[in-house]
Amino acid sequence: MFDSLSPFDVSGLGSGVAGVAAGRYHSCALTGAGGVKCWGWNIGGQLGNGATTTSTVPVDVIALGGAVTEVRAGGMHTCARTSTGPSPP
Repeated sequence: MFDSLSPFDVSGLGSGVAGVAAGRYHSCALTGAGGVKCWGWNIGGQLGNGATTTSTVPVDVIALGGAVTEVRAGGMHTCARTSTGPSPP
């Protein structure tokens, strides 16, 4: 991880991003297909991939139970609203 004063492309994210949420040490992208990819610090499992390993590239959030319509990130957590209602990643 590194700090930057200028915007840059997120490696491994690609096109089709419908929204982005930034937490304290992690970020998540809502894809146009209704999925979520997160990257950054993951000590609390906030990336939602079933692990607690930090990732510098976006990883797929698993087990959301439907297409995601909204994603929000906080200090050490991430929440998603699916087409079937709220669900924590």
